[in-house]
Amino acid sequence: HQYGKLWDFGGQAIYHVTHQPFISGNSIYVLVFNIAQSIRNQVKIRGGKVATDTYMERMKEWLTSVIGCSHDSQEISVAVTGQHLETYKLPIVILIATHGDQIEENHDPIAVFDEFTHALVEHLPSYKANICSSRIIFDCGEENYNAAAKVQRRLEQREQLLDLIRCFANAIPFINKPIPTKWYFMATLLHSQEEGIKKIMTTFEINEIAIKYGLYEDSDIETNIEEELIDMLLYLHDIGEILFCRWRSSNDVVVTDIEWLIKIFRALIILNGNKAVTNAGSLEDYNMAAITGKLTKRVLDNALNDFNLTKYESDCILLIMEYYNIICEIKSADPENRTSRQFFVPYLIKPDVILENDEDEHVSDCLYIGFKESDIAYIPDGIFYCLLAACMKEWNNPYVKLCYKCAKYFIEDGDYYIIIKKEESCISLRYSYQILDEYEEVEVKAAIRDQCPQWVIKEKLQLVIRDRMPKFAEVNCFLLVTCRKCGKLTSKLNYQDQDRKGRVRCQKCNHRFNSSSLDDWGMKKIDDVKGVCPPTKKAVNFGKCFDIIAIRLHIEDLCRFGINLGLEFKQVEEIKISNSKSYDKVAKVLDLWHQKLGSKADIHKIMEILRHIDKVAIAEELEKYLNNLRIE
Repeated sequence: HQYGKLWDFGGQAIYHVTHQPFISGNSIYVLVFNIAQSIRNQVKIRGGKVATDTYMERMKEWLTSVIGCSHDSQEISVAVTGQHLETYKLPIVILIATHGDQIEENHDPIAVFDEFTHALVEHLPSYKANICSSRIIFDCGEENYNAAAKVQRRLEQREQLLDLIRCFANAIPFINKPIPTKWYFMATLLHSQEEGIKKIMTTFEINEIAIKYGLYEDSDIETNIEEELIDMLLYLHDIGEILFCRWRSSNDVVVTDIEWLIKIFRALIILNGNKAVTNAGSLEDYNMAAITGKLTKRVLDNALNDFNLTKYESDCILLIMEYYNIICEIKSADPENRTSRQFFVPYLIKPDVILENDEDEHVSDCLYIGFKESDIAYIPDGIFYCLLAACMKEWNNPYVKLCYKCAKYFIEDGDYYIIIKKEESCISLRYSYQILDEYEEVEVKAAIRDQCPQWVIKEKLQLVIRDRMPKFAEVNCFLLVTCRKCGKLTSKLNYQDQDRKGRVRCQKCNHRFNSSSLDDWGMKKIDDVKGVCPPTKKAVNFGKCFDIIAIRLHIEDLCRFGINLGLEFKQVEEIKISNSKSYDKVAKVLDLWHQKLGSKADIHKIMEILRHIDKVAIAEELEKYLNNLRIE
């Protein structure tokens, strides 16, 4: 017998940020759309109101979030129609439609369904192998709802959908993989009222329960059962029985009651408790949350009142929400005052809250961060909010300003603001500063060149994608500028892509142009010295070059870097997991490469590899060092 669970995700945009903990790459998804509405129309919500986003944007949000959660692109062959085999990529997303009875009479419902699917695939071509266009269309009107013919039609459509789900379920390896019976027993046990079972437990407590109820033989207790325990919890997480938060410690948290947790998340999102509040101070806290995106601890406590949480449960809920970047605590200007605790919650901001700059504030030109359209054509709101939370942890102070899908961070050691805004397919960056005197611009630009905040944000986005969307873990994001001729974005911005005057060439229209954005962000190449030959390999001090790389390269990038150098994965992995310092690990990998190539070792090859793995800042620092050698 096969066992599964059905979960209904809230479609409202405000709930998107809470879906991440429950999305699994080992699931089958059914994506429902209103066939009576054009995919380009703005979404209709309850009460006859219209949302700010379109059906296309909602579909992009769902598809990118769901497909990105998979750890691989495994393919399966399925005879969906019962005839010939078709190839799909995991995870599977089945499209079905509603409101079929509201389609205009002169339109063929199947043709309208196919048109919707075509428009979707046209905007997200890399996801077409994940999508099953079922052509199943349900009616929603109340007229003759219980008529025998309509009831029979609904039953037939339901069976058609269930057959489709069974067809995919039988072909997905995860679903058909045999697992120990005791795992199912553990799921039943964790949902019971037995002694020791709580709504929130640590893996240590789960381990104790497993031993207490005889899920392991006495002889197993002395062996290492941790690996099987983790496998079991990951499996139960994937089928929706529990939420397993892997903090990779003995205090990893397991939530045994998912419905309870979802109710808490929703209470926090819609700010439960505001109707019962009479205190003027508390009412003001609620009003300010929707304007500033900052929640006080008092509002959070009010929202959780109905759940009668213990202090341990309340603290765990906050930790879980911080772990998934749903909220982020803001450092207070008065750390001693615990009653003034505030939390950064950007998804609460209403669409009419826009960014306004002061009159005496200068704003730089735009720089963008994005991906190749063939990799990630749309950045989900949930990912953007995770990025904002990650940046909040980097530049955490009370002066952060929030507006709709935008945040403005104060950089204290540079005396300027960084503005991060979500566009449709990329993220825009600006910086701003108060104009106090004629030296202000020089000082801020010097700080930008020295601190490289754009690279910090880019790296954080890369880490968020790697953590939250494992399917795209190896996909690189790029810094981009707008072509002055065609208006398209181009990513060829590195020093070697600029001519000696610092001009770049558009990848779309081939036009060469000066970019004021590169100048503003300290990325423009200074004029080359004519007639000077590049340094020879003998002139290069490998020790100094290796020192530059070892200081800057993050340990998480070591395996990828080593493999591109031509070293064996096992060699690099052994170095990575050793007890040495990060600097020593990188230096060891570089030494292995140098020993392997001997006299053929070329530092310029390393620079190419660094750029290939998107470590452009390190490559540019090496280039500056080599240019100084050349001039000397």
